[in-house]
Amino acid sequence: MQTLTEPNLRVGGLVAFFAAAISGLIGCASNQVSDLDAFRSVEMNRVVPYPSEEELRERAFEIIFVDLEPATSADSAPRDRRIWLRRKLIEMTGNAGAIVVVNEESNFTESGVGGAVRGSTNADNHVDYIVGVGLVTYKDTATWQPPFRFLWQTPEEVADREGTCVHRAEVEFDIEVVEAFGHQSLFARHSLSHFAESKIKAFDKSCPIPQAALDVLFDGVMTDSLSCLRAPIDRMFAPRGHVMAHIMAPETDRHLFRISLGSAQGIELGHQIEIRREQHASTPKGEARRTERVIATGIVTEHIREQDSWAAIDPTRATEGILEGDVVRPVLKEGLLSSLSGPNCGKILVKR
Repeated sequence: MQTLTEPNLRVGGLVAFFAAAISGLIGCASNQVSDLDAFRSVEMNRVVPYPSEEELRERAFEIIFVDLEPATSADSAPRDRRIWLRRKLIEMTGNAGAIVVVNEESNFTESGVGGAVRGSTNADNHVDYIVGVGLVTYKDTATWQPPFRFLWQTPEEVADREGTCVHRAEVEFDIEVVEAFGHQSLFARHSLSHFAESKIKAFDKSCPIPQAALDVLFDGVMTDSLSCLRAPIDRMFAPRGHVMAHIMAPETDRHLFRISLGSAQGIELGHQIEIRREQHASTPKGEARRTERVIATGIVTEHIREQDSWAAIDPTRATEGILEGDVVRPVLKEGLLSSLSGPNCGKILVKR
């Protein structure tokens, strides 16, 4: 049998020391939990008012899409473009976690938020938000530019050369999000304005362009504009759960909190979540308002089930004590590449 010499013992001791030190540094930040049975339950105070059974079950927001009254400049916009725009927004909200309870893409008779609520049989006490979509501007222009000539050249010398047709596709649309509960108060409003240009060599000063090419130009403009809404939509319609329980590892400062979001809501190992304190208030006009503020953050551990999971949270870093019934929302993460590439959303999107 091999015996350890003194240098080997010293190296082994250093390895053990650094392993213990690293383990201690990871502490509560690690999302790997070996055995939940070793944790002890910690009593929690409850938020007031405590969420109802219906609120605890409803992890996804239910929304209705309607059309806002179009502006005069958009009257000539193809009807299929309005349908395309709403379909894309429905897809985006669905990816964010919302449920569209009314999706009548062919029905444009009920315009406006109020009309949507009155005209929908599914809106009674079920819908959380109403999303109004209005296509304000949809137009294309073409400008013919004469061929380039040097200063020493006369217009006649370049008259037999091709000029340049600059085709410009311009769109503008509004998105209004209204809380369906209470007095239907405005929750968010975004306006998006964008354009794209295509340059084609041509002799014809009327600048004709195939409809297919024009459609491609508009597709790019509208797709780029919608990409600027992805982050706001994800923040507004991300799944919404609650804190359900608190456990603590014996003789350590490792804390886990059970949240009512699981794999059915897209929760995965390592996801970051926010604990939010909800506040109810009313405006000077007596309209009900509900606001949330972040009080703590955590990381989801590997213990994930369909409708709940456990998250590692350090309660000492919370701005307030975490209570049973506090709201839980996933944290939106945007990669560095997506934030540096793509359209300039600072110029396209305006939050009103």
